[in-house]
Amino acid sequence: KRYMLLFYNALFLLTGVFQTLIQQSLFYMGAADKTTLLPTAASYFGVSLNIVLPLLGIGEAVRAEVDGAKALAGKNREGVMLYGICIGFLEVIGSALSFVAISYAGSGLFQVLYASITIFVAVESRIIFGRRLTKRQWLGIFLTTIGLGVSSVGSLQEVGGTQLFGVLITICATLVYSAIYIVSEYIVSSPVPINTQKLGTISGFVSLGLSSAYLLVYTIPNWQTLVVDRIAEHNGDYTSVYVGYALLALMSLGHNWSYYGLMGNVGSVGTGILQSLRAIMVFFSSAYMYCDQYESQCISFPKIMATVLVLSGLLLYILSKEPVDKGLPEENLTEVITNKSS
Repeated sequence: KRYMLLFYNALFLLTGVFQTLIQQSLFYMGAADKTTLLPTAASYFGVSLNIVLPLLGIGEAVRAEVDGAKALAGKNREGVMLYGICIGFLEVIGSALSFVAISYAGSGLFQVLYASITIFVAVESRIIFGRRLTKRQWLGIFLTTIGLGVSSVGSLQEVGGTQLFGVLITICATLVYSAIYIVSEYIVSSPVPINTQKLGTISGFVSLGLSSAYLLVYTIPNWQTLVVDRIAEHNGDYTSVYVGYALLALMSLGHNWSYYGLMGNVGSVGTGILQSLRAIMVFFSSAYMYCDQYESQCISFPKIMATVLVLSGLLLYILSKEPVDKGLPEENLTEVITNKSS
């Protein structure tokens, strides 16, 4: 079990890193215009393949172990459907905003700023659920907020309004995803447990359905302008594009599947460290891969300062002992946050 847990940690981390880098590469090849939603559809297609894994005998033990509410799922079918639709709708919006943010801010800066989602959820949970926070946690929130401010000012000074716009869209995407986590936290703490496997399946198919409908209505009718012409303008290679989208779907599948292996086994410290490691790996990988051609990906002093402040604030928050709140499960927030990649 220990080796399997290590495998799930590594898979969750690496697939998350490659998800962001692949989306950035597809954009630079001209194969992922901000208005097409092609990366979003590919990602949710990969997630939807999770339903096939049990048929192949993969993940059955993990899902059975994690889903303690399975026996009660039939008692709350309407709740599962309603929450699944709500989460699926929000995920499409969050995913679309995230890709726009990556396009403008660059994958490295985006991933660092997105790591602050733990802080966003903490503040919203404090306001909505009355969750208490320690002084050290408030200090972590303050440091993260300063880091977000430094990244905004630094982006405006170095690259101009384009990257600043990306920073602002990243914050909007983070707010949307944090709303998903708040809804999920409410579900986890509800008196009648909801089958999380069915909830994830429904929300995944809702997201895939919405993004597919968008492709049919807008992207495919404008395929020549949005895809073919853009690839030609960027001298993109179609083989690389096909491989990129196939890998994106595969990374999304692995990232979502590994979540079930981590759920209930990794606490808040482990989850936060994984998020921080992912941010650091994407930040430096993006600079190494793209800096020669794209100035927005290069490492600079403001970016280093923003990274240090955001991740320091995040680690200070997650390493601080949380006060126990009556009526709220102590680990529910962590389990929810682990599930999303962006």
